[in-house]
Amino acid sequence: MTPRPRCPFPVLGLLYVGVIGLSAIASSQIPSLHDLGLPFFGSVFATLIVALAIEIRKNRPNACPWLDFGSSSRAVLYLALFVVGVAVVVPGIWPTRSVEWPLRVPAVLLAISFPALLTIHIRVDHNELEEAWVRRSLIFASRLPVYFICTMLALVLLGSVLTFLGVLR
Repeated sequence: MTPRPRCPFPVLGLLYVGVIGLSAIASSQIPSLHDLGLPFFGSVFATLIVALAIEIRKNRPNACPWLDFGSSSRAVLYLALFVVGVAVVVPGIWPTRSVEWPLRVPAVLLAISFPALLTIHIRVDHNELEEAWVRRSLIFASRLPVYFICTMLALVLLGSVLTFLGVLR
């Protein structure tokens, strides 16, 4: 009996956050490393590790449908990983109190949505089920960042309209 190949994305997600976390801890403890841009390079290094692991796994026979993306989709994935690393993960896990709490909200939402998204992926994509078999709370949790961004956009638009109406008076 051959063992079923496992999905690499749960381990890659932990490795990604771990590398960025180590660079953030090192940068906060050693100010000269922060001045050299270690948080930026930590995100670059974490993205390169994930990209290398995906490219190696992609060329082997695999059961994960997320590894079957084309080159352009993978390039967008790697760019998005870098941006999320710099803009969401680094401020969210920065070990000192120099980062204000509103900048940590996206990281909290990512910490909730990423495991939910991976659970849906493993249950639905690897078992060829439909999303109808997944609990609604799991689907809601996986889409929290999208809901947050849409809410912020709606509030900005509402504020802009109210400001514009105030100017017209």
